[in-house]
Amino acid sequence: MDVKVKKNPEAELGVLGVLISDGNPGSLEVQKAMLSLKSSLFYTPAHKELYNIIRKSYEQEQLFDVASFFGMGLSDNTQDIVMNSIVNNYFPALSLHRHIEELHIFEDLRAQLKIMDKTKAACDAEPIASLAAEIMIDGAQKIGDVRLDKMSYGATLIDIVEERDNGIFKNDASITCGIKQFEEIRNCGLITVAGASGVGKTFFSLYFMHEIIKNYPEKQFMFFSLEMKRNEILERMEHITNNDENTWLLDGRVFDQPRIDIEYIETVCKIHAMKKLLSVIVVDYIGLVTSSSKYDREDLKIADITQRLAALAMSLNCIVICLSQVNRDASKRSEGDRCPYPSDVADSVGSVRSSSLWIGIEKQEPNLFVAKCRKSRHGSNFEAYFDFNEGRFQERPEPYKSKSIKTIEEKIDYLKGKKR
Repeated sequence: MDVKVKKNPEAELGVLGVLISDGNPGSLEVQKAMLSLKSSLFYTPAHKELYNIIRKSYEQEQLFDVASFFGMGLSDNTQDIVMNSIVNNYFPALSLHRHIEELHIFEDLRAQLKIMDKTKAACDAEPIASLAAEIMIDGAQKIGDVRLDKMSYGATLIDIVEERDNGIFKNDASITCGIKQFEEIRNCGLITVAGASGVGKTFFSLYFMHEIIKNYPEKQFMFFSLEMKRNEILERMEHITNNDENTWLLDGRVFDQPRIDIEYIETVCKIHAMKKLLSVIVVDYIGLVTSSSKYDREDLKIADITQRLAALAMSLNCIVICLSQVNRDASKRSEGDRCPYPSDVADSVGSVRSSSLWIGIEKQEPNLFVAKCRKSRHGSNFEAYFDFNEGRFQERPEPYKSKSIKTIEEKIDYLKGKKR
């Protein structure tokens, strides 16, 4: 058996060289790499030792550039690699992820060869041909499964019951939300909120987010704003919470870079989730999210991005709220039926398919705000009505019904929340 197939020292050194050339634990490229790197990927002992030192420095948020290695008490082999193989050599960052992928392939090859050796030995020791054939078939299956996720093995119903009894799925249950109509929202899902320009999508997403995160102080939130500066997000949050001092105790981050790509969102959220669990991720809004992948059509891009956001919600056990822009005129429909439908949003098929909830929002005069669920994966559709004054929402106990209000005075009083 060819030993060369078991390792790729050039790729190992290429990964280490890029990491040390950067040396900054706060670097986004370093953080992306650390999400997919582990000690077992490095076959050469000195390379493994060097990686473990880098990993320890990274986790302690300490620099790990060449200068930082002096005084660390490295072994002779490791020090020799740093001084002779990394110093004064150029390691292109563009090759980093290709090398990491190669290391994963070689780790899989080592595992496959190990299974192959055990399978061959078992076959040689089995005198009955039919049993030897079964051993070979089983071994071949295991070799193929090495490249698949553990989920490829599936789970029996007994396995699932045991997992449920042990609380494995407790984070999938309904979340606590301060909006009565939204109380049965399931965790680990994508929620799309669609509205026309200027209707108050950002305001509503902040209100929605706040009504969730105030019940989960042990978790944090992420807000990605692609067209509004973070100080504007703060101003809207101040309006929504009426400057409640408890607002400043909420833990979370606002990202206001334009043209954020989906890879950036995935990486940042996974990195922060390793330090503290997430309750809500908000993306404002989906039409401005870019991707490093190439697509033939815009609807394919939206479908892929929404699928990845839904997957992110599942993997991080949190809610992802994604805002979508309505770009078809709903004013042609009859009054009272102008709250957006999925058909009012171009390229919405992928969004609807991936969303646990798809909600259309509309602001009616003078201060009535309406949210109508057009798709609910875990229940029936619903409607919610709010007073919306000076940036603050107040949920109404009962829906607004224009037919039951006959005079202008009655309508004004109703909108003010009074009884006549």
